[in-house]
Amino acid sequence: MSLSSRVSARNEAGLRFWVEVGLVGGVYVGYSMVRNLFGSAAVSPQVAAQNADYIIDIEKAMGLYIEADVQAIFIDAT
Repeated sequence: MSLSSRVSARNEAGLRFWVEVGLVGGVYVGYSMVRNLFGSAAVSPQVAAQNADYIIDIEKAMGLYIEADVQAIFIDAT
C-alpha cells in the first residue's frame, strides 16, 4: 500500500467519523426541540402517569414489557 493510498484511507475514515458526529448531533438537536415543545413540562404529572400506563399496556399487549424483569436483575444485584 502506497503512502498516498494510506493517507486517502485515513482521510476517508476521518470524514466518515465527522459525518456520523454530525448526524448524531442533528438527531439530538431535533429530539431536544421536540421534547422542549411537547415535553413533560407541557402536561400535569397525572397526565404523564396516564400516558406511561398507556404505553405499558401497549408493551404488555405486544409482549414487549420487560421493565419489571430488568429492574429485578439490578435490584437483586445490589
